[in-house]
Amino acid sequence: GNVTLTGVVVSDPKITVSGGPLAVLAAGASDTTTFSGDYTITQADIDAGQVNNLAEVTGTPPTGPAVTDESSDPTPCVSCDPVVGCPTCTSTELPSNAGIELLKEGTYVDASLPAGPSAGDTIHYTFTVKNTGNVTLTGVVVSDPKITVLGGPLAVLAAGASDAATFSGDYTITQADIDAGQVNNLAEVTGTPPTGPAVTDESSDPTPCVSCDPVVGCPTCTSTELPSNAGIELLKEGTYVDASLPAGPSAGDTIHYTFTVKNTGNVTLTGVVVSDPKITVSGGPLAVLAAGASDATTFSGDYTIIQADIDAGQVNNLAEVTGTPPTGPAVTDESSDPTPCVSCDPVVGCPTCTSTELPSNAGIELLKEGTYVDASLPAGPSAGDTIHYTFTVKNTGNVTLTGVVVSDPKITVVGGPLAVLAAGASDATTFSGDYTITQADVDAGQVNNLAEVTGTPPTGPAVTDESSNPTPCVSCDPVVGCPTCTSTELPSNAGIELLKEGTYVDASLPAGPSAGDTIHYTFTVKNTGNVTLTGVVVSDPKITVSGGPLAVLAAGASDTTTFSGDYPITQADIDAGQVNNLAEVTGTPPTGPAVTDESSDPTPCVSCNPVVGCPTCTSNPFINAVDDIFNSPACSVPGLTGNILSNDSLGNVLVNSKVDSQVTLTILTGNYPNITIDSLGNVITSNGIGVGSYRFTYQVCSATTPNSCDVATVIINISDTTNPIWISPLPQDTTVSCSNVPVTPVLEATGACSNATVTHEQQIINGNCVGNYTIINTWTATDTSNNDISHVQTITVEDITAPVFLQTFPTNLKVDCSAIPIAPALTATDNCSSVDINLEETVSPVSPEGNYNILRTWTASDQCGNQTKAMQTVNVSIPDYFRKTRIEAQCNIDPDLAVDILDIMTKQFPGVNIEGGSFKDVNNSGALDNLTGIFKPLNLVDGDYIVRYENNDRECPRILELTIPVSTRPSCKEENCAKIIFHNAMSPNGDGVNDEFIIDNVINECYKYNTVEIYNRWGVKVFDAVNYDNSSNTFKGYSEGRSTINQSAVLPAGTYFYVFKYKNIENNIASKTGWLYLSGMN
Repeated sequence: GNVTLTGVVVSDPKITVSGGPLAVLAAGASDTTTFSGDYTITQADIDAGQVNNLAEVTGTPPTGPAVTDESSDPTPCVSCDPVVGCPTCTSTELPSNAGIELLKEGTYVDASLPAGPSAGDTIHYTFTVKNTGNVTLTGVVVSDPKITVLGGPLAVLAAGASDAATFSGDYTITQADIDAGQVNNLAEVTGTPPTGPAVTDESSDPTPCVSCDPVVGCPTCTSTELPSNAGIELLKEGTYVDASLPAGPSAGDTIHYTFTVKNTGNVTLTGVVVSDPKITVSGGPLAVLAAGASDATTFSGDYTIIQADIDAGQVNNLAEVTGTPPTGPAVTDESSDPTPCVSCDPVVGCPTCTSTELPSNAGIELLKEGTYVDASLPAGPSAGDTIHYTFTVKNTGNVTLTGVVVSDPKITVVGGPLAVLAAGASDATTFSGDYTITQADVDAGQVNNLAEVTGTPPTGPAVTDESSNPTPCVSCDPVVGCPTCTSTELPSNAGIELLKEGTYVDASLPAGPSAGDTIHYTFTVKNTGNVTLTGVVVSDPKITVSGGPLAVLAAGASDTTTFSGDYPITQADIDAGQVNNLAEVTGTPPTGPAVTDESSDPTPCVSCNPVVGCPTCTSNPFINAVDDIFNSPACSVPGLTGNILSNDSLGNVLVNSKVDSQVTLTILTGNYPNITIDSLGNVITSNGIGVGSYRFTYQVCSATTPNSCDVATVIINISDTTNPIWISPLPQDTTVSCSNVPVTPVLEATGACSNATVTHEQQIINGNCVGNYTIINTWTATDTSNNDISHVQTITVEDITAPVFLQTFPTNLKVDCSAIPIAPALTATDNCSSVDINLEETVSPVSPEGNYNILRTWTASDQCGNQTKAMQTVNVSIPDYFRKTRIEAQCNIDPDLAVDILDIMTKQFPGVNIEGGSFKDVNNSGALDNLTGIFKPLNLVDGDYIVRYENNDRECPRILELTIPVSTRPSCKEENCAKIIFHNAMSPNGDGVNDEFIIDNVINECYKYNTVEIYNRWGVKVFDAVNYDNSSNTFKGYSEGRSTINQSAVLPAGTYFYVFKYKNIENNIASKTGWLYLSGMN
């Protein structure tokens, strides 16, 4: 109004207005500070979404009634709902933020046996619903795809309130859940706010399972762990199957095994397999075995029994079953036997083994055969002959026998013990023995014998058997009390022999045979059979035999003392020139008729006349010549060798070899030079007789009785025992060079009685090389009597001479590195062996002046290590050994710049070998790739950098050095610079993404001196900056700068224009412009 108002007061039905009354309010004046008030928002206000309020002001003018006004809002809420009947109300929007949260917990309930998770158990779920918004929710319901949720809907749920009692539910666990190890569940809650759409939430677990597997795609699922208890059991039964003869357990029979597999855990098992180390298990793998299920048909197997099993008396076996649970490691179980063998031995370390009994039946058999061995003369059984016994031992049981021995009371059994004799096996080679036959055995006509065999089975007592004969003697007498004895027949062969010798006895004078002299007869009785003889008597028709009868004469025995007799010579006997006589012997064997024999003469008279009709008569002459043998020790010793009559006799008197009046000597055969026999019987040898045996036959007759003669033989042996002697000079041991080995000489020798033959043998013993060896020459001289003598010479051959080079050459050269001559090919010769030549070149380091030496050394070595050396020195100079160059400056800000050092050097140093060398970064700048030779100067400090290259040329090595100047200004050009990139969109909302205006590479040296200006679409500058750097000096969506409008004001969303000015690397002013879009800020 136009008047002053006084007592101005403001009233508001919803609040207590603070301030006032306003004493004076001048016309046209306003007051914005006196009146204010606060209203406490209620839940109903929030639910309504806004608070509507109308105040009133009253003022008193100088005159007239008080003036009033209902309040209006200078900045009305454009998003509030209009207030019916109150268009000027001040409406304050209270944005609603409806929200709801669902917490779901699951508790496992063990509802069935066995203890622990199993199908049919339950999970009890409880739900806590919370209103997380600022408005009241109504009609709150919980839904769950796996269970029926009990309780609800919840009529009202105040803002911030929770409900944990209304909703619950139970889930029945399946086997698949147990196999999975957990149950995952997600429920949903829905509530209706006062306005707007319903709010929902998927459940989360306030006490999540930390040991459960994460649920892909459902991080908030309520997971209830169902601990798996995987387990498996294997029962194994074995049944013996008699698959072969003989009846009862034997190798090759079988045991049939059946297996029962049971899932003893609470999870399904897959891939169930049974393994057994002794058999191949048929069947399986079992794809699936449900929890608690058993399988008794899938798996089986057969085991083939071996002898060791039968020996053990049982087969012990342990199988294993393996199954795979849904999670975790495979489960296994070793088998047990549901019907264990009660008579089997416990198995140490395997109490659950399936043991199948194999009853043992131990047995043994002994067969004994005897074979007569005629071990001595005469042929046929006699004491000292043997019976060779062979034994066949057979294991007649079903178990292995050990320590098998054969014993025999009559013999020592050779062989054994037999360590092992398998069941059913026979052994016919191990045991044998020999029995020496006694005379009593021969007299009995047979030998009876019984042996015994003993073997030890794996268990139980030893088994034995008395021998039997597989081929019994059918002609032998039965043995009382021993029907299985081995009887060996010894056929009897009774026989007797009578030898009769007569000796002339000169009993009267004159000397020589005359009537009344006697012949004394001695008798030798011999048992020529193989049995003992008894009652042996000798009878003779011409004489009375003294002695006898002989009570016992053993087989083969002779008797020369019991029987004798004398015969008186008659004149008729002397006239006949001899006496002939025949006697007879008789003896009684153990069985059969008596045996007899007519006498014979063991030394028959060779000069006597044969007796017609009595070839075995003993004839006695009256003279006796005896054979002689004389040995001469050497062919060169002449003289008397002996006398052939010295052992001849006339009657019973030795012939007197001193006179020739008693006997007449006639040489019948034998006529040799240098050897004679005179009338007195003397043997005389002379020089020149050869080595050998000389035989003479002679006759001697009585001088008084010319028809009494006898014949004898004499042998004269001439021998040579003297070694030959050398007649040539003997070569001695020597040491020589390999080029001076002497020729082997021919040696001669002679024998004492004959020529000598000389033989030569040479042995070469190799040394440590071709030219070192030893020659051993051996000469042996042997005469015809095999007397020999030897001489040995040792020649030691040595190679001590070095090879000799055949060429000459300059020993010192001076050359350019491009003209180094090839090393000459040298050859050498050696006096004893081939030569190996080795060339070694030694190159000295290159001097700073570019010079080096090549030292060539040739070594000629023969096969014995003797060496000769030759040397040549080549002095090499390298022109332009060290060369340098410099290139133009390189930019150090260009990321793409790469300097090819090798290419530059190839162009700068033509004619130099630039291959296979090595680079060196002298300054250690790190900019050089030593393999490729590429130099990248990016970010190097301004300055000179040196790269050195050594070309590694074997003959002309050189060092090349390149200096590379590096700088930024003035070396770099605009095109060297990294490209500047403007990010032309911003959203400065504080989320850390695009909150600032970013210019890539703005701090690069190329853009170091810059300004940034930003204008709105009306051309008003809203930002400027010098040396923009994307961090401390950057545009963040505010109006700021040196001369911008509304300093620090938030700029509205929209399109802006930027101007970027900078002094480029070439010191020229350049600029870049563009559009920048700015989205709204929070």
